[in-house]
Amino acid sequence: MSDKQPRAEQLAMQVLGLLPLCYKRVVHQRNRDGGLLTPMQQQALMVLAMSPHPLSMTQLARALDVSRQQLTKLVDALCAAGFVLRRTAPENRRTVLAEATEEGHRYIHQSVQRRYAYARELFSGLNPQEEQTLLDAFTILRRLLEQDPGVKEE
Repeated sequence: MSDKQPRAEQLAMQVLGLLPLCYKRVVHQRNRDGGLLTPMQQQALMVLAMSPHPLSMTQLARALDVSRQQLTKLVDALCAAGFVLRRTAPENRRTVLAEATEEGHRYIHQSVQRRYAYARELFSGLNPQEEQTLLDAFTILRRLLEQDPGVKEE
């Protein structure tokens, strides 16, 4: 084993160890927003809110990597909360479309603002050298993740 291999393993362990903590602290805001939506409901609403057009249930299931049965429960809950509107596609009545309502867009906007505020607070105690080190590390990590040949973007 080369000297590079143990360092690559250390890096992999550090990144994989950070993912659950990042998710818990930054992405998963359930405790901070009163537990209104589950993490998967938030993710579904985020996908719909960011889409420039309504998505079919098949498109949404694919984007979330969930079964149609799971998706039906998710969308039902989001519709009941007033965050999503479900309707039939005008060109094919068998196709069901989902889109975020104004209330859904508002919820996502507020959720993202809370996450940004948390991240700003988290990083506010860094000195300039630490800030630059993290910025450099994030830039490298993004580049590596974006060029990963094992991941196929849809």
